[in-house]
Amino acid sequence: MKQLKNLEFFSNWKWILSIISVVLFFIAWHIYGLNTRVPTPIETVSMLVEMFERKRVGSASLLVHIGASMKRITLGFVFSCIIGIVLGVLMGWFKTFRAIFQPIFEMIRPVPGLAWIPLFILWFGIGDKTNIIMIVFGAFVPICLNTYHGMTHVDPTLIKAGKILGANNTNMLKNIVLPDSIPAIVAGMRTSLGSCWMSVVASEMIVARSGLGYVILSAMDSMNYEMVMATMILIAVGCAVYNFLFTKLERVLCPWLYLKQK
Repeated sequence: MKQLKNLEFFSNWKWILSIISVVLFFIAWHIYGLNTRVPTPIETVSMLVEMFERKRVGSASLLVHIGASMKRITLGFVFSCIIGIVLGVLMGWFKTFRAIFQPIFEMIRPVPGLAWIPLFILWFGIGDKTNIIMIVFGAFVPICLNTYHGMTHVDPTLIKAGKILGANNTNMLKNIVLPDSIPAIVAGMRTSLGSCWMSVVASEMIVARSGLGYVILSAMDSMNYEMVMATMILIAVGCAVYNFLFTKLERVLCPWLYLKQK
């Protein structure tokens, strides 16, 4: 009983420390804002409320901009997962495929997604298609790398056990290699989700007429720093919501990881 109480006390203290750190952050932000041109938290929240009350923020209402960004992120993330997992599995399982495509992948991988913008505009024009392709191009890489790493670092004991039991290549892939690679794949998906948010904001600043990135650019043009900060808060909240939903998905795909934590 005493150990349980100690654990409960420690758990409560972690929450208290988290709350204190957030409060101190906002206090420091407020003090810094009073002495600079950076908007204070109160000014930022006031602008955020005003943005929701306005009929138009730039080219459309704020809800339209939020919806546009969320649609691009969701589609980009889904396509990134499909492309990254398929490519990672093929490179990890088939040596011939790896020999052909890995050198090309390694040449393309270091090039930032933003560097491809001129070519994407030339090939696909300006619009949602270009935004989504930019998101996919920047987000599929961590999924592909983690999938490949998971496929090539399966516990050798499991491989030997499968061979002893007479498993063929298909059964080995389906019942041993892929299940053992799931934690690595999920970790890549989580990293990719953050890349999606960075890519969508950057792409919307250049090749879009809607979205939160476009709102930031419009606010910068009019030197409305309160709107810039308010939009950044919206992006942070949106990212937190997506991370929360992904954590729920992770609990379904890798429940044993959370059992270990308990």
